[in-house]
Amino acid sequence: MPAIRLRILYISINPVVSSPERRLKLIFEHFKKHHCAFMIARKGEVSSFLKSTFSLSLPPFHSLKFKRKRGKIWLPEFKAFLSHAQTFFRIYKTARNLDVDVIHAAGFYSAIHAGLLGGIKKTPVVWHLVDFWPLRGIPNRLVVRLLLKDTKKIAISKSIKRAFERSGFGGVEVVYGGNIDGFFPEPRKEARKKLNLPDGFLVGYSGKIFPGDKKGIKTLLHAFSMLPEKRNAYLVLCGEFVEGYEKNFREDVKEAGIDGRVIQFSLPPDKMRYFFSAVDVTVLVSEKEEGLGMSLVESLACETPVIGSKAGGIEEVVRDRETGILVPPKDHEALKNALLFMMENPEKRKKMGKKGREDVLLRFSPERMLKRIEEIYHEVLGERGRV
Repeated sequence: MPAIRLRILYISINPVVSSPERRLKLIFEHFKKHHCAFMIARKGEVSSFLKSTFSLSLPPFHSLKFKRKRGKIWLPEFKAFLSHAQTFFRIYKTARNLDVDVIHAAGFYSAIHAGLLGGIKKTPVVWHLVDFWPLRGIPNRLVVRLLLKDTKKIAISKSIKRAFERSGFGGVEVVYGGNIDGFFPEPRKEARKKLNLPDGFLVGYSGKIFPGDKKGIKTLLHAFSMLPEKRNAYLVLCGEFVEGYEKNFREDVKEAGIDGRVIQFSLPPDKMRYFFSAVDVTVLVSEKEEGLGMSLVESLACETPVIGSKAGGIEEVVRDRETGILVPPKDHEALKNALLFMMENPEKRKKMGKKGREDVLLRFSPERMLKRIEEIYHEVLGERGRV
């Protein structure tokens, strides 16, 4: 047991479960065992997943968008501002009597509320940087400068760290890691049987299914349609559609002439290893910079090689031609060639997968991440003279 028992408050107001929540759950459960930890989360899917201490009924989530009034001043849209004001009031009401040493938040909006709460309670805040959203637009950067300047910032990738430093926010530390203990290879035939998937060359995609090329879905459909039909290839997408996109997606698939070779379903997080073990290669070819590309880390942990775009943190995950292949964003020809290489070289594919598992277990070890985060908690308390 550690000599000093810390009291930590975790905050997550995100409306859906994604990689940041899975990482936060791992951190919360670890520190709940060894220290004293509390969790405030949005009631519903997120609070149930996180097994939060305080499950709050919060107003509908709105991105805090700003509009310029009369060309002079940026003001937040009223609905979004009111929603976040109500959210903070409920968080403050819940946490005002909690005696905590550190507040830890993952994501921009959770960090805004953590920063406000930390300022009132004179408590240090650790902000887990998981994407580039805080730097998009002058108002967001102003919020960071005013409310989150003094937070301890830890980034999930070097790409995010560089972006913050370019915007004038220094002192960002990269801490790799994630909840990959539940990701390991299952026998391919058994995994396919369990998920009722066909034999053949299976190309996988895991995550939210977005329109356009935010996650490279259109590029993937185009490249996949160029593969020879006789090779018995299937495109398998594991994830939910963004609201309103499913109909357009089906039309895009039909237009590409591959409607008989595309399979879509979703799985709970604890079953995802079967998906990654079942497919022959996992693809994430986002057009915009990714914070990291955690689905590729999880795939490699299951010994399945990957194809990723040269976009942000993806380049940190994929060791080109060693654990996978990197291609330029929006380049369906390069992606087609990468898919053909994987299809025609099963032994090299297998070798990439094995090396990939060794690599991610070393670099993205949850144990290393948790150890460093605990050290950071002690460091920020030491800076405040509280340890």
